[in-house]
Amino acid sequence: MASRVHLLLSLILFSLFSLSSPLSSETIFDAVKILADSGYVSMSLTLEAISKSTLLTNSTSLTIFAPSDPAFIHSGQPSLSLLQYHFSPLLSPLQTLRSLPNAAKIPTLFVGHSLTVTTSPTDDGISLNNIKITRSPIFNQGFLVIFGVDEFFHPDFEVSVPVKSPEPNLGCGFPTANDTTSFSGTSSFGKVSGLLGCSGYSVMSEFLNGFCFFWLSDILMAS
Repeated sequence: MASRVHLLLSLILFSLFSLSSPLSSETIFDAVKILADSGYVSMSLTLEAISKSTLLTNSTSLTIFAPSDPAFIHSGQPSLSLLQYHFSPLLSPLQTLRSLPNAAKIPTLFVGHSLTVTTSPTDDGISLNNIKITRSPIFNQGFLVIFGVDEFFHPDFEVSVPVKSPEPNLGCGFPTANDTTSFSGTSSFGKVSGLLGCSGYSVMSEFLNGFCFFWLSDILMAS
């Protein structure tokens, strides 16, 4: 329960942060320096090179997954789309990443592509797209968090999800003629939340569920 509350609060804060000013140049400069000092020289140079680009100047918060120097040596300089795949607009500190369930989706700046949580219950660390991230952030300041990864993420990564038999009234499909509810607004939130959850977007599904809960509570208290 505590992890869900934390996740909901993180999403609400992210929504509020999206209305704030872009990342400061001082924060980016500090990140460039710490990346270099931590042995992520290639990513440090890359971040410095794009520090004036719209990739950063239009961002109010970021979580960056920085590939190691050996990854750059093996793969070469990444394309812009591959680089965007390592940048998430969702601010995700360590506690938030730990609270995400397996197969949860994390949005990235590469349009139409999300990272997939592949952490199993027995894992000590956290993995995305079957690639482990550093146990603690390399950089965590304000609205910028950076984790290290040993390899570049593969945009074509897919995880197999077992197909389950559909169950009634769980929001995983469109309502039947027999579906009824006392609150049409609650029903709408539930349908959208269920569809998001069944599509793998459990983070936003959790957000809608929490929002619906607080909204319904306000109605009951006022009545």
